Parts: sequence; structure tokens; C-alpha cells
Amino acid sequence: FSGVPAGEATPPDPCATARRQVLAGNVAASATDENCSCWMAAQAAVAPDKPALARQVMRRCDDTNRSDISDGYAHLAVAFAQRGDLPAATQFLEAARVPGSYENGEGYIGPSGEAVALAWGKHGDIETVLQWARSRPTGYERALAILGLASALAATRR
Repeated sequence: FSGVPAGEATPPDPCATARRQVLAGNVAASATDENCSCWMAAQAAVAPDKPALARQVMRRCDDTNRSDISDGYAHLAVAFAQRGDLPAATQFLEAARVPGSYENGEGYIGPSGEAVALAWGKHGDIETVLQWARSRPTGYERALAILGLASALAATRR
């Protein structure tokens, strides 16, 4: 079900142009597209596994809302974790710690850290994931990362 009534055209994707610009290397234009948030444009770099390109888009972003930037980095951390690129995922997770954003990004980092630990736990060395989870700087982040690892362990034991 697409949510579009039968017989009606699907509305155009407001980020399609920005994503094409990202993949063509036109980072400046994609990061200033008024119709698409920076992280949605940067997601075009996830499928071809180009974290450096996604970082370029986020760095060029002209969004003045620091919380939106933090949220975008957190979304990208989850997207790269789900693709199995854990170094990129952890880098984007740390980049989500944006000064001036709500609680310096912790509200985005905690749940995204859980998703990163879940993906990592399903495919990685459990002891390394546990060490990473324990090293998170706040109790909230540690708790959610350990929850993600526990979920990964439960999923792999079925």
C-alpha cells in the first residue's frame, strides 16, 4: 500500500534532485536544496558505500538548526550500520554530538547507538561491541548500546 489513492499519481520525491546531485559529486548544490534535508540528500551516498561523500554533504549543510544536523548524523550512523560499515557508523554517531543541539545530540545518539550496537552485534565480535558499549560517555548511551547488543544476541540465538 503506497498511501496514494488508486488512480492518482505518486507525488514526486522532493529529494530526488538533491540525491542525484550528491551522486554526481555536486555537494554544494545538494547541501543547499530547500526541498530536502541534508541528511536525506546525504543518504544517497549510503548505498554505494561512500561515507566520505555523505560527510561532505553534512559539512556543507546550510541548516542552522543544530538539532537537525545532529539528527541527520545519527540517521546516517544507523544507515551505515545496517549496511555493515561499522567504522563509518561509529564516526557518524560521534559526529552527531553537535554542540548547541538539544542536549548536544544525546537524544539522537542514544537510540542510534542502540541500532549500531544491534547491527554490530549481529555481525561482529561480541566482546568488542560490549567494550564499545561500556565506553559510551553517558549512562543513557551505555544503557541503549548494551540493549542493542542484547537484542543482537537474542536475535542470533533463535
